[in-house]
Amino acid sequence: MKDLLTVCLVASLATTIFGQSTDNEPTQAQACAQVSSIISSSLGVQPSATAFVLPAQVVQDCRESVPIYKEDALDLIQGLQAWLQSQSTLAYLRNPPPDYLMEAVDILGGLDNIQQKLVNDEYAGELAFQLDIAALIFSARDGHFVFQPDLLSIFAFERTIGGLLSISLDGESTPEIYSYADIAASRNASLDWQPSAIVSIDGEPVLEWLDFQAQNTTGLNQDPDTNWNALFNEIANSPGAVVGAMNAFPGVSNNYTFANGTSRVFPIVGIAQQDFDGVFDGPSFYQKFCNATVKMEAAATATSSQPVRTPSPRRPESTADEALLGYPNPFITDEDGTLAGFFLDTDGFRDTAVLAVKSFEPTNDHSFIDTMKKFLEECRRRRSSHLIVDVSSNGGGNILLAVDTFKQLFPTVDPYHTFSFRATDQLEVLMNYYTSSAAELQDSGEQDFANAGGDSDYDVSPLLDAAGQGYDNFDNYWRPFEVHNDSFTPLARYNLSNVEESEIVDGLVVSGYGNNRDIAPQHFASENVTMVTDGQCASSCHTFSHLMKWQGKVKTVAFGGRPQTSGQPMQYVGGVKGSEIVYLGNLLPFVSMLYDNAPSEVVEAADKTGLKTLQELGNYTLYRSADPVSSTFASINYQNFIGQFDSSYTPLQFVYEAADCRLWYSVDMAFDITAIWQRAASEAFAIGPNSTDVFAGCLEGSTNAPSSLSGNATLFDNGNVANVTQFIPSTLNATTDNAPDDSSSTDAAAENSAHDAIRQTAYSSLRGVGLSLVEKLELVPAFVSIGFAASRAAIEWPFRPAARADTLYHHIVHALIRKSSKRLSARQLSWIEGSFQQSYEDWCKKKSLPVNIITISDKTKGFWLGDPTSPVILVFFHGGGFIFDGNQGHIQFWHSIQETLKDRGKSLAVLLIAYPLTPRAVFPSQLEEAVNAVNYVLQDLERSPSNIFLGGDSAGGNIAAAILYHAMHPHESVRRIAHMNSKNRFRGVVLISPWVNFDVSLESFNRNKGKDYLQADKEEEWSDLYVGKSQPSAYSEPGLAPPHEWKGLVADAVLVTAGTDEVLIDGISRWVNDIKAHNSNISFVNGTREPHEASIIWPMFGIRRETETGHGVQTWLYDRL
Repeated sequence: MKDLLTVCLVASLATTIFGQSTDNEPTQAQACAQVSSIISSSLGVQPSATAFVLPAQVVQDCRESVPIYKEDALDLIQGLQAWLQSQSTLAYLRNPPPDYLMEAVDILGGLDNIQQKLVNDEYAGELAFQLDIAALIFSARDGHFVFQPDLLSIFAFERTIGGLLSISLDGESTPEIYSYADIAASRNASLDWQPSAIVSIDGEPVLEWLDFQAQNTTGLNQDPDTNWNALFNEIANSPGAVVGAMNAFPGVSNNYTFANGTSRVFPIVGIAQQDFDGVFDGPSFYQKFCNATVKMEAAATATSSQPVRTPSPRRPESTADEALLGYPNPFITDEDGTLAGFFLDTDGFRDTAVLAVKSFEPTNDHSFIDTMKKFLEECRRRRSSHLIVDVSSNGGGNILLAVDTFKQLFPTVDPYHTFSFRATDQLEVLMNYYTSSAAELQDSGEQDFANAGGDSDYDVSPLLDAAGQGYDNFDNYWRPFEVHNDSFTPLARYNLSNVEESEIVDGLVVSGYGNNRDIAPQHFASENVTMVTDGQCASSCHTFSHLMKWQGKVKTVAFGGRPQTSGQPMQYVGGVKGSEIVYLGNLLPFVSMLYDNAPSEVVEAADKTGLKTLQELGNYTLYRSADPVSSTFASINYQNFIGQFDSSYTPLQFVYEAADCRLWYSVDMAFDITAIWQRAASEAFAIGPNSTDVFAGCLEGSTNAPSSLSGNATLFDNGNVANVTQFIPSTLNATTDNAPDDSSSTDAAAENSAHDAIRQTAYSSLRGVGLSLVEKLELVPAFVSIGFAASRAAIEWPFRPAARADTLYHHIVHALIRKSSKRLSARQLSWIEGSFQQSYEDWCKKKSLPVNIITISDKTKGFWLGDPTSPVILVFFHGGGFIFDGNQGHIQFWHSIQETLKDRGKSLAVLLIAYPLTPRAVFPSQLEEAVNAVNYVLQDLERSPSNIFLGGDSAGGNIAAAILYHAMHPHESVRRIAHMNSKNRFRGVVLISPWVNFDVSLESFNRNKGKDYLQADKEEEWSDLYVGKSQPSAYSEPGLAPPHEWKGLVADAVLVTAGTDEVLIDGISRWVNDIKAHNSNISFVNGTREPHEASIIWPMFGIRRETETGHGVQTWLYDRL
C-alpha cells in the first residue's frame, strides 16, 4: 500500500504541475531535463516506482528535442529493407483486391522514400523520422507486422476520461457514445443519475472524431468496424484503446460536449516507465534510449548464439480471476482463464452452454486442452443442446491449440489449413541449408537436431502439400509460382501426425493425431453452435474461426461496429488473418549460425541476398525496436493463410468475410456478458423469451451477405461462390438427440477427479496478477484522480471538524485509500500491492531473515515469522475484504510484536496464512482452508491447542471468529478441528477490527464515513462476493449467531480491538457484548480516534506513533505467554 501512496502523491504533484500557469515554461531544449527531474524526484520518494506521470506538452517537447543521427538512421532503414523482404503480403498491400476495406500501401517503396528524405536532410529530428516508420508499418493493418521504434516506446500519452461506450440504449436504435462512468452511475439506483450522450469532442462531431482515431491512431485491424470496437470498453476488452495507444502528439486535453449542453475538459497526460538517470537534454536522451551500440553492449552477456523457436511471446502468468473479471462464475476454467466453460441458468436458455475462448496463449497448454475435454464431458452429461463459442477480443496464440479446440468440437473432420511463404532469395538460401543440415542429423539427439534447424521454420521436410503428401526434401518443395505480380512457395500444411515436430515446436500433439488419438465423439451439431465475436479475433483465433465456419459450418453473430454503417454486415474476423508471425530476434540466430557453419558456397549465395545485410545490421535493427530482448515489437507475417479451393491463392487477410448476423451492444451488455450470450442464442437458435425465428432480430441488411453462411456461401472456387451443402461432411449430421448417452457409464473415480479439478480452479486467486499494457496505462488517469482526491481532502479538512480524521495527514491518507478502492479495480490494486508471498519474501530479504514457506494444501500456504519450534504459535489470518492478499503491513506488525516480546523475555512464533480469495473462492472455501491451517499445527506439528493463539484482522478476524464458532457448532461440510473440546482449548484469540457484521445500515457507517477509509458500498460488494449463493449464517458472518451460542468459548481468553472512528465499530461492539453475555474472559480495547485496524495500516504510510489498539495487543499477549 505504501507504493500506492507514493504513486498517488506523485500523481498529486503532477496534477499541480498540469494546473500551473507560469511565465517560466521550459524551453524545448530543457524539456528532457524537466522529465528527468520529475522522475528523479519520484524515485527519491519511492525507489521502486516504475510509472511516472508527466505533463503531455513537456513529453512532446522532450521528444522533439532528440536529434537525428543520419548514419544511424540510414543503418536502421537498410536493416528494415532487408528484413521486411520476407513480409508475406507486400504485393497485396501494394495492390489489394477490390473487397479489401483499407487503403493500398507500398511498404518497400515507403522505406525508399524515408531513405531519400534522410539523404536530403529533410528530418528536423529523430521523432519525425520514427513517426514516418511507425506510420508506414501501421498502414499495413496487420497485427503480425510490427516495428515500434525505440524513441516512440519511451513515452505514452493517456486520455483521462477513461473508457467510453458505443451503445444502443434500447438495443435496437442507432448507438450513441457515452462515458462508461456515466452509464455506470445511472445504473446505481441510489444516485438518481441521468446519463447524457457525448455529441462532440474538440468541436468535431463525436462519430467523426472517434472514427478518425479508430482508423488512424489506434486501429491495427484490417476491418474498420473492428477498429471502431477496439476503442470502447467491453467486458472482454477493458478499458478500450481510446484512452491511449498514440504515437503522434494528441495535444494536452480533450473537450467533451454532451447532449445536455454541458462540456468538460479532460487533460491528456504523458507517462514514462524508464529511469532517466543521465538524461538532461535531447542528445543524452538519444544516447540512453536510441544508441543501439550501447544497448547491445549492455545485453551482450545475455545474448544466445543458438537458434530459437518462434512461438508468440507468452503473456505474463496470471490467474483465472485476472482473465474472467466481469464474467459469471465458470463451471470450469483452465489455470489462467484463457478458456472457460459456462452453463446459462435463465429461463429459455438452460440447455445452452458457453465456451469463452479468450486466447490461444495460455500459460499451460495442457491445462487448456484438459479443460476443453472436461467441459465437453459435462455438456454430454447435461445433454446440453446448444453451444455459444465466444471469441471476442481473442488475439490468438498457439496455432495447434486453435486446431485442437476445433478438433474436439468436430473430431471426424481433418482440419484444412494451408499456407505459403513469399519466395524470396533469402528464404531459398535458409531453407536449402537448414533442410539439408537437419536431414544429416535426423538420427542424432533431439538437441543436436533442433540446433541444426530441424523442425524449424526453415526445415521443409515435415511439411505436407495441400493434398496431405510429404515434401520430404528441399527440391520437392522449392517450386515457386507467380501470382499477383509476386513469387510464392507452393501450398503447405502441417503434419499433425508428426509427434516429434509437434512436441519440439509447440509442446503438444493435437487431439486425434499421433499418440493422442483418443478423442470423444462429436456432441453438438453444426446448426446448434454459433460463434460470438466483436471482430477483434486475430491470428490463431482466425485459424480456429475459419475452420469453424468453413469446415464446421458454424454461423457467427457479430456485435457492435460503426453506427455510421448501420444496415451493413460486419466481418466476423477483423484482426490479422496471417498464418504465422516471425520475430526478428528469432530469425537472427539462424542467420548467424549459417554464416558461422555453412560451406563457402552457401555463404557466397547468402551474400547475394539480404541475409548479408541482416548479418551485419540485423542486431542493430533489432536493438532500435521497443523491446529487443523479446523482439515483440519487431515482427512480420511470415505465412499467408490460403482458403481451400481458392485457385486465386488470395491470402485470407484480403478476403472479405461477413458474419451471419450483426447486433448493437445494449446497456446491459456493458455490465453483464451473459446478456450478449443470451441475445446471440436467441438470434442463432431462435430460443428464449420473445424469439421468433433464426436471425429475425438482426440489424436490417446484416444477414445473408454473399460471403456468410447465412447467404449460402462456402469455399471459393475460381472466384465463384459455391453451394454450402456440397461440402457438408456426412459426419456433421449427428444431432444431440441421437448422440450416445455416456453419463451412465462415467467412471466414478474419473468424475470425482474432474470435480476436484474444478474445485481447485475455483480456489485460484488474484495473487501474482499481471496487468496488460492497457490496464497499466489506465492507472495514469486513476492516479491523477486519486491525486485530486488528496488535494481536495487537504482543502476540506479545516472545514469539516465533525467528519474528518484526527490529523490532516491521517485525513489525506484515508481519502487516498477511499478513492483508490473506488477508482482502481481489484486487479490493479492487487498488482500494485503484489502477492502476500512476494511481500513476505521481499521483507525477509530486506531484514536478512530466513524465508520459511510451507504448503498446507493445494490452495493455501503459510509463511513463518520466528522459530517454528517455539513453544507457542499464533496462527494469523490476514484481512483484505476476502478479495485482497496479505501485505507487508501484516508482516511488519507481527514482527514488531515479536521483537517487543523478545525484549521482555517472551517467545512467540507467528504463522501467516495465505488462504484462497474471492471472487474465485467463496464461502465456505476460506473456512475450510482456515481449519486445514489450524489442523496442520495441531496434527502435523503435534501442538496442543493450549499452546496456540488464533489471530485475524478485519476479514481475517471474521475467519478466526468463525473457527471459534465452528469448534463449538461444527459446520456439516467443513472438517472438524482436531483435539478440541471444552477442556482442551486455544490459549487465546486476537481479533483486530474483526469484520463480524456485514450490516452497512448501522449508524457508525454514517457517523464515521468521513473519518475512516472503509466505505459502505465496498463493504457490501465484498461481503456479497464472499457469501456468494450460500445462505447467511454465523459461519460466514459471526455476528449473526444468537448470544447464547457463544457460551463456553473454546479459548482461554479473547482480545478484540477496534477504533472509535471506524465504520465497523457498532457491529464489533454489538458482537463483543453478545459474547460477553456468556463469557467473562473477553477484553475489548477501543482506540480513541483510530480508524479501521490503525495499528496495521498507519505504519504502512509512515505513521509511527503507537496506537492504543497495537499497545493493547502487545500487553495482552505478554500477559498470556
